[in-house]
Amino acid sequence: MDSRIHNGKALVVDDSKTIRLILSQTLGELGWNVEQAPNGQVALTWLDSPPEPAGLVLIDWNMPEMNGLDLVRQIRERTRVASSKLMMVTTETETEQIENAIKAGANEYVMKPHQGHHRGQASIDGLDAVTNGTPGNNMLAVRSSVIPAGQRARILIVDDSVVIRRLITTTLARVPDFEVVGTAANGKIALDKIGKLDPDVVTLDIEMPVMNGLETLKAIRA
Repeated sequence: MDSRIHNGKALVVDDSKTIRLILSQTLGELGWNVEQAPNGQVALTWLDSPPEPAGLVLIDWNMPEMNGLDLVRQIRERTRVASSKLMMVTTETETEQIENAIKAGANEYVMKPHQGHHRGQASIDGLDAVTNGTPGNNMLAVRSSVIPAGQRARILIVDDSVVIRRLITTTLARVPDFEVVGTAANGKIALDKIGKLDPDVVTLDIEMPVMNGLETLKAIRA
């Protein structure tokens, strides 16, 4: 996503009320005026109506009535919102799906946090089990598979977009078990910081200048 994007109207489209809440609160803290839609049809109605077009639209893939890929195509066909920045936020991870989303007009493709138990990685578990009104107002239910009890998972965020780095950092800052120890704008910088910071978890964007996410991942595993 273009890091030069200015704050303004944003629309979060997801059939999960929990995900809409998390993303809306995070964007709100970053200065965005956020609206929500539970599916693509509702999103299109909203995008066609407000006096100020949405500059940023976060879109889930799997939704009733109209999925995220169809929504991206529909938006790109509308002159009024054709220049909006579109971000797919989804659990779909297949390379073909990512390529289809980019071809359809998505500017960015971001994986939703999901349950995982991989060595060296703390996992985010149960996004739909959001706790409301509990001490600390935790936004995510967290379980660490390898980090010892009482210790926080140290996270390095790698993305060439300032907006995304801030969004992820702000979201993870709500989780007591996580500590963001650094950020990097590309894979080359990330490799240098991994050696210095020794993080437990690294989040990687796919498309980055200098060294992309896949190249960085291979270098880390090597």
